Amino acid sequence: MYLFLKDEQGQRFKYQIRFEQLCDSLALSSKLLSMWDELIEKYKIKRLKKVGLVLTDLQPQKSRQLSLFDHATDGYILKKEKRETLSNTLDLLNAKYGKDTVSIGVMPNWIKKYHNGTKIAFSRIPSFEDFNE
Repeated sequence: MYLFLKDEQGQRFKYQIRFEQLCDSLALSSKLLSMWDELIEKYKIKRLKKVGLVLTDLQPQKSRQLSLFDHATDGYILKKEKRETLSNTLDLLNAKYGKDTVSIGVMPNWIKKYHNGTKIAFSRIPSFEDFNE
């Protein structure tokens, strides 16, 4: 996966990573966000003019080669299977009802500290317990 950035002054930045084959949108998003954070932090980029992302060596899911050395703990495998099932479900829903019917929302780390986790109370005053969900 390649991430290309160009700032307002025309300076170009590139970051490349390689990773095992995956069918997990959440894991792919996580890898992209870590690349993004590293580039922005390393070069102190303030304003961007252009962003590009290239995925290479794409393979059909059925042709995926499993690794004998793939962090093979039961917990890791179970988590990976659940995330792949979730990604497949999102793909099926989007194929059936149209592009971006369901998408993954990403909350930036700097906003998470302000999120209290409660739901919007339209017809009632929230109780104290609502804020501890």
